[in-house]
Amino acid sequence: MLIPFSKGVDNLTGLHANTQIPKFIGFQRIYELTDDKTYNKAAENFWNAVVRNRSWVNGSNSMYEGFFDPHQFPWAVVQPGGPETCNTYNMLKLTQLLFEQHPSAKYMDYYENALYNHILSSEDPIHGGFVYYTSMRPGHYRVYSSDFNSMWCCVGTGMENHSKYGLNIYSHGINSLYVNLFIPSVLNWKEKGMVVRQITRFPYEPETSLRISAKSPQKRTLWIRYPGWVAKGELKIKINGRSVPVKQSPVSYIPISRKWKNGDRIDISLPMHLRYSLLPYSSNPQYIAILYGPILLAGEIGTQGLQKGYDFHTPDADQFAHITMPLIDVPAFVGNSPQKLLKGLKMVDRRTLTFRTSGVTKPRSVQLIPFYDLHFQRYAIYWQFLNNKEWQRRAQALTTQESEERSRQLRTTDTIAIGRDASEKAHDLTGELTRSECDGDLGDWFWRDAYNGGYFSYRMKVNPDKPMTLRCTYWGEDDGARTFDILVDGVKIGTQTLHRDDPAHFIHVEYPNPSKRHIGKIGCDR
Repeated sequence: MLIPFSKGVDNLTGLHANTQIPKFIGFQRIYELTDDKTYNKAAENFWNAVVRNRSWVNGSNSMYEGFFDPHQFPWAVVQPGGPETCNTYNMLKLTQLLFEQHPSAKYMDYYENALYNHILSSEDPIHGGFVYYTSMRPGHYRVYSSDFNSMWCCVGTGMENHSKYGLNIYSHGINSLYVNLFIPSVLNWKEKGMVVRQITRFPYEPETSLRISAKSPQKRTLWIRYPGWVAKGELKIKINGRSVPVKQSPVSYIPISRKWKNGDRIDISLPMHLRYSLLPYSSNPQYIAILYGPILLAGEIGTQGLQKGYDFHTPDADQFAHITMPLIDVPAFVGNSPQKLLKGLKMVDRRTLTFRTSGVTKPRSVQLIPFYDLHFQRYAIYWQFLNNKEWQRRAQALTTQESEERSRQLRTTDTIAIGRDASEKAHDLTGELTRSECDGDLGDWFWRDAYNGGYFSYRMKVNPDKPMTLRCTYWGEDDGARTFDILVDGVKIGTQTLHRDDPAHFIHVEYPNPSKRHIGKIGCDR
């Protein structure tokens, strides 16, 4: 990691994401202690690569715990998994360290986005419990940890996350104070004999007010963040009722130097507008996300196919949000321009930042609220964006495909996510001379095989009252010595040979299972 990123080379694709992020936190700390700029350059380049090229709209990153090829976002957005909360927890740590070295507004723009739109959304607001994966798939949902039986990594960091909302609202130099975040708070700057009270209902009101208490007048520079989501020329500042000229542009800080005295008041106006965001590396608005100012808006899709008590809390790390909704059942934005579609979103309640679509989503209108306020139902963060002809073709093409998918889901008793630790452990993976790897060329699917007479096996659930079928997925371009037997409880149910059966596509093969017990050995190479 160190040498490639110190030279600006991004080699993250296919690697476990949250294994890498703490390395760069360490690199930046080493730089602070040694002044070795190799470590600092690596940390900065890593931050830029992840935030600009590998992050979702809410500041999160990865899919199924791994960094995928940034060109694969259209694949990743429809997966039922999603980014881990842990990743964002550590990205915020790295962001703070980089900001302390170089107080750039870009760092706090990212910090604000990730804090409001991922961290704040990751806790069950009623019962407690923390979110591991936040799915980006339209029509999916979040699962929260159970009270006593879940100990995912995102439970440990999750407990810390929600104690840190006071962190980085303010930062200071010797004679300067940075106002980074617009959060109601009281800062007691004891060394300087100054107290700053920030009074605001942000983001429900697009403004904030700072009140100064000081034992005696003192010369200081206040640096006010000009967020990237406020249009150029729209941010306004008043001091004691008098306007202050603002010459800066978005993603910068506005310095105000003066002798501050007891009772001074700074009022900051932060106008918000609706805006849309595309997937990274995408100029084609295949999927769009909607924000109001800094706040990510999510569509309320309902609880189709879900049981509130069962499907939203689980101790089983292998069962994260496993009941998918066919994409055809999720409304899509339909029109010729994403920018014009924004005019079809009407605010219906300013107190809660609630919007409703009017004439721009099909087949029905949708209510949108801040993502951090949406819990215990399906949601849409990213929306399919289609013109009218594409909508008609989508409806026709997906009807058969989704019908088959829905039928298969209803018939499915158990599923193994090959190569995923949690899933394979839950299914008692055993084997000899077996290996697994993530292949970015396959859309970051994992594969597993056996070699030189080896094997691998799992234990799967069955329904003893019904005949069972084993369905395996193979890569249609596989070639070479790929002939193997498939056994259930020691009984061979099939022999498979792979020889470029369908290049560039996945193939699915079903094997009738004569056993009414568990499914045993899946693959045994000859």
